Amino acid sequence: MLCPDIKGLEFDLSSKAAIDEIQELQGLANMLTVLIGSSVFVSLFMRSGGMKKPLGAAWEITQYDWGQWSQAMNSVPAILRHRVREIAFREWNRHLSGKEHDFWGGVMNGCGY
Repeated sequence: MLCPDIKGLEFDLSSKAAIDEIQELQGLANMLTVLIGSSVFVSLFMRSGGMKKPLGAAWEITQYDWGQWSQAMNSVPAILRHRVREIAFREWNRHLSGKEHDFWGGVMNGCGY
């Protein structure tokens, strides 16, 4: 996708709030990825009161639903992209012409993330 080259762009309050919203969502997506990733360690190797025994942990590794875990890990970026597109579409519709309209159209079509 060819991203627009927009010079002299100044954001209004609505666009600034949307950018803050996107940055907050990116932070939450990063935290969710860490949480999902660390949940495997906790589930497989920890138990209440300490570490699981090696044979028990090894058995659980073979029984763990790695496909579901992988799907959960891969869905975080897709969810984030979807939410960013929704925000960009909202702002694109709010700014019916001009540089901000071009900017949000670019974001909506995948520029910048």
